[in-house]
Amino acid sequence: MKIDWTALRFSSELMAISKSFMAYALEKYAPRTAQMFAHSLQVLSRTKLANGLPWDKTLLITFLENLKKSRHDLVGFRRFYRWAVDRGIKGFDLNTYLTIKDISQPGWIRMHDFFFRSLVLTLMRRFGCSSVLSEYFQQILGRTPS
Repeated sequence: MKIDWTALRFSSELMAISKSFMAYALEKYAPRTAQMFAHSLQVLSRTKLANGLPWDKTLLITFLENLKKSRHDLVGFRRFYRWAVDRGIKGFDLNTYLTIKDISQPGWIRMHDFFFRSLVLTLMRRFGCSSVLSEYFQQILGRTPS
């Protein structure tokens, strides 16, 4: 994998952070996953956010809305941001990460939602439930237990 760092239009501070993140990614993840992260950084470099930190919240939300079009780019950016938060890098904070974490595409089922749904359906089948509960879970889960 080759990254053309000169093509990325980052501020010097963000460039150093990005290089550190990619060194981490290449050490920890498979090459294909690291490539996904590199692509997320390329997408980031084509925005006004590349000008430097701290990021304007409005620009970040706009960027995330556009990023939702690609699951890989959103997941890659989310991981980059989390990595920076975990290392206490100035300009990256937990509250913003939680906002990023909550962004998802319509139709995505997060793993914890999937397991919750499975658990609820299993409990409903095993112990039965009243029609009120059944109706409630049908609204939440989008289906009734089978």
